[in-house]
Amino acid sequence: MQNRHNSDLKTKQGKSKIELFKFLTLPRLKMYTTIKAIYLTKMLQKEFPREPYLSVAHDENE
Repeated sequence: MQNRHNSDLKTKQGKSKIELFKFLTLPRLKMYTTIKAIYLTKMLQKEFPREPYLSVAHDENE
């Protein structure tokens, strides 16, 4: 079944479905990734408060 699924993705119809899927989910995915990155950064800052290279503000200043 997986082989059939992969071959279907190679067709033009399958490709257009993927493009539509990307178009619809990319903004949400970016937003989710951004939120996750911010959350992880804050967690890292709590874990390692003395490591300046983990702070986002430090990266923006460079």
